[in-house]
Amino acid sequence: MAKYSEGIWTELHNLIPSEKDLIARFKVAPFGPTFMGAADILRKRGYLDECIIILDEGLRKCPHFHSARAALGRDYYLKGLMTEALAELEIVTKRTPDNLMAQRFHLRLAILFEDRDAAQKKLDILKKMGKDDEIVNTIRENLQLGSLDGARRVIIAELANLGIPGNWETDIAHKDTDLPARLK
Repeated sequence: MAKYSEGIWTELHNLIPSEKDLIARFKVAPFGPTFMGAADILRKRGYLDECIIILDEGLRKCPHFHSARAALGRDYYLKGLMTEALAELEIVTKRTPDNLMAQRFHLRLAILFEDRDAAQKKLDILKKMGKDDEIVNTIRENLQLGSLDGARRVIIAELANLGIPGNWETDIAHKDTDLPARLK
């Protein structure tokens, strides 16, 4: 696994005082409770690869930090690394079924991987949580009409709108995981 470069912090501009403080604390104890916050700072500024590395390294030290694992699953999804996202989100949704973000992204992956049974289970869980967003509502409507293809088109459209690379109509296999050279 690649390591993030300490120099990344000098590339960040317009940090607010609380972000500067969190980064300083992260530098002192990178695998303490600050690693998720440091990763969020990077994600918000478009450094998704570095964010993934920090979350992965942090979870090696704190494997039961399920909200960080859910964030890693989401970030793999946003990177187009669907098999990695699915692996992380399956862990989270089994151990902490009340993690809303993990349930929503796990639903998206169930649809993308054409797993109707898993998708229906996720919809049932989300209904009990009373937390449907627009995508979940649209997926629910499509599946009630018996259209897994319609639900899948919703996810493929979301991926296209987010600029996530891939030919999702035909290929959900593992995507290129090479990280930029500056991270190796």
